[in-house]
Amino acid sequence: MSTTIQKLNIIINEILGEEVELSPDTFLRDVSAEQANQSLGLSSIDIIDLVSQAEIEFDVEVNESELVGFKSISDLIKFIEDNQ
Repeated sequence: MSTTIQKLNIIINEILGEEVELSPDTFLRDVSAEQANQSLGLSSIDIIDLVSQAEIEFDVEVNESELVGFKSISDLIKFIEDNQ
């Protein structure tokens, strides 16, 4: 499992307030915002919180136009890895 995925897993667990074991497949398949809400238990506010915490953790900056372009968790992973 990549370090990016491991760190995002920790952030998601903190946001959800519970221990959820998320496999790389969960992150790497295209999970839309709607599916993230259902399959990962993340609300739209949680997703914004995830991005905010990821900005701090990975020392990247996501502007609003990039944020609305994220259609999946894998888009966030790609953005982080491309911009570190």
